[in-house]
Amino acid sequence: MGISGWKKMMAIWLLLALAWTGMAWAVEQGSPQFQEKAGTPAVKKHKKFPVLIVLGGIIVVGAIVYVATKKKKDDPTPPVQDVTLNIDAYNHTQAKLLDDYKITVKAGSTVNLTKALLNVNGVKTEYLILTQERRGETPGKWIAESNTGTLSITAPNSNTSYDLFFLNDSDTPYAQYWSSCNGAKRRLWTFYQQNWNQTGPRKPLTDGIAFMNTCLDNTKKTGLKYGIITVLPEGTLGNQANGDVRFGYQDLAMGWHDIANNWWSVNAEANWTDGSKYIRAVSEGGELVDQANNFITVGAAGWETKYTDAICLQTLRSRN
Repeated sequence: MGISGWKKMMAIWLLLALAWTGMAWAVEQGSPQFQEKAGTPAVKKHKKFPVLIVLGGIIVVGAIVYVATKKKKDDPTPPVQDVTLNIDAYNHTQAKLLDDYKITVKAGSTVNLTKALLNVNGVKTEYLILTQERRGETPGKWIAESNTGTLSITAPNSNTSYDLFFLNDSDTPYAQYWSSCNGAKRRLWTFYQQNWNQTGPRKPLTDGIAFMNTCLDNTKKTGLKYGIITVLPEGTLGNQANGDVRFGYQDLAMGWHDIANNWWSVNAEANWTDGSKYIRAVSEGGELVDQANNFITVGAAGWETKYTDAICLQTLRSRN
């Protein structure tokens, strides 16, 4: 702490007073003083210098300056406060597991979130994702994730609400691309059709996109929409600079997707039925959204459930 204004002023005035006293005494000593007494010649009198008074004044001023300039001792470190973590827990496509579960911890401490800590039953997964609190049907922003069964965070300095997702323990091959993919680029997409060097029916492609939207809309079970794909009218050009995705037909393999350039295609010359084109559209479109390659064998037994798990998982992991 600095010296307060009134303390400085007091010290200055006292120093000036002492200085004035000393100066006045010196002047007085330089001027002869006379006393007239009968029959006695004038005699110059000298007063003794008030040593004790001056020294006492100096001591007082020194004490005042010392007190005025002495820094106050820092207040003792306040105790670390308790904070409450309010957690809603989900099985990410099946159900809400916990509602406003409270954990009281010390601010700044490490908190290890596990199934045991929250007393969650019915899920065997080791994959966990923590997000900010949901906003209506929209999941909150991604915070952290773990594939070890323990998700560690540092407790905030104030009460905070989170959503914690325990992923399905199904045959979905999470481990195949968990470490190589950080989630979808975004949770909202705009798809537009623009064919390359082939033409083909629009319906299989738009039906595939409709299926992806069905997977992403999990409001009936968890109350959440993990993402939304909007399809622009036929013939409408999109804008890749704004994150739009181009889809259509070209003579490249059976189907293809390009994550870097946001496009996916189906080969119209593969002599497929519309159903097989739909399967390929679903496969390539899902891999584009998930930013992963060959994550689901579309068309195999039970693929719809696995596909839903995977596309919702990667959208939930989106850092955007």
